[in-house]
Amino acid sequence: MAVITLLLCLVFLGGAGRPVSARQGMTSLGIALLAFGIVTFVEPEALGVNQTSGVVYAIVGLIPAIAGITSPTLTSRAVEQHVEEDEEVIHVT
Repeated sequence: MAVITLLLCLVFLGGAGRPVSARQGMTSLGIALLAFGIVTFVEPEALGVNQTSGVVYAIVGLIPAIAGITSPTLTSRAVEQHVEEDEEVIHVT
């Protein structure tokens, strides 16, 4: 279980490195961790843990899933300006 927890933390950190894709990564990883927590809660003997671990994984998965769903989408936009000078008038488009 420690290896699984360590790998999940590394995946979360890797997904947070790019601001544009952090929302999708947080949402999908949070839902996956929530599902893993539910499976661990239902069948704790299969992984050699107790039901409390399943509840903790489910809560830890629910927090980034909600944060990813409610966070705003980041976009970037470049604005170009073109300046033309005609005698005494300056046109900016």
